[in-house]
Amino acid sequence: MVLALTLLTACSGRKTTEADGILWQQRDLLERIAAANNPHGSTSEKMTQLYLSAMDSLSLNARGTEPIRRDLQRIDGCQTRDELFRLMTGKQVEGMRGPVDIVFPTDSGSQRIHLVATNEGDWFLSADSTATHAAYAAYITKMFAYCGIAPAAEAPARAERLIALETRLTDDSAADAGIFTIDSLCRTFPGCPWNIFFDIFGCRKVHEVIVEQPHAIQHIADIWCQTPLDILQDYVRLRLINAAASYLDDQMRATYFEFYGHLLAGTTHDQPRWQRAVTATMEVFGPALQDADALSLAADDFTTLSFDNPRCYWDNIQQARLWATYTQALNIL
Repeated sequence: MVLALTLLTACSGRKTTEADGILWQQRDLLERIAAANNPHGSTSEKMTQLYLSAMDSLSLNARGTEPIRRDLQRIDGCQTRDELFRLMTGKQVEGMRGPVDIVFPTDSGSQRIHLVATNEGDWFLSADSTATHAAYAAYITKMFAYCGIAPAAEAPARAERLIALETRLTDDSAADAGIFTIDSLCRTFPGCPWNIFFDIFGCRKVHEVIVEQPHAIQHIADIWCQTPLDILQDYVRLRLINAAASYLDDQMRATYFEFYGHLLAGTTHDQPRWQRAVTATMEVFGPALQDADALSLAADDFTTLSFDNPRCYWDNIQQARLWATYTQALNIL
């Protein structure tokens, strides 16, 4: 493995970092686990399923955007804001970002959760850069056309409506946090069906909710109940695309990286697939690897995690994140 790392570094012309070395060690470990005779239903089998689905570029490119088509159709079918809010929250539990999110306490004895505003676009939309605005509109247009959401001639206008919505959702006002019960939160911030939100996150029975940005939360709730349904549907479509882009085909990832990685973050080159596959697998299963040399796995921690379609990377990622969310919720109830 050391020789392979040396050769790769020499060919790429860049210096090896400590993070590179760790990723190579983790890759070596995952390859050894994948090559072993893993019992059915074991943590090692689940780890192998996730890792191999991430590395299977042929299947990923053959499927294209097919793994998200069902959810796009579900968004199309929403007839009310509440119905769309329920769908959006369900996808948030599986890792998609929405306008608000829950932060679980790190202290397992605490029964307080945090409700925070998380508008994904606020940090660059608030910069008021004409070039960034144009690049973002082009990104949305390209993604909507590629995913079959809007024809190329229609997509630019929809992108502009969507950027206008995201800009409105941005709220930088500072305010003291407030502590609410879920019932008092619903009364204080009308406009969004908060009961649905907390039910889907598995947090309906929590004692208290700390609202970090009360003004921003009310601002989002007001906009949600005032915005036409078709624009809100485009908002959720884009959130779904951004969540899935790195787990679908190479074209989706390249488009996503060009905007978020290259233009916004200034990163010259994207990570190779194997590094992204290792990182994603370790984010889920890293705590199970107690002894890398002995391949000792904390199997009991993952008994309730399963992959219904183990060859589909996006499905696996969603199920892993769903499992992680509900595991956190159970820890505070």
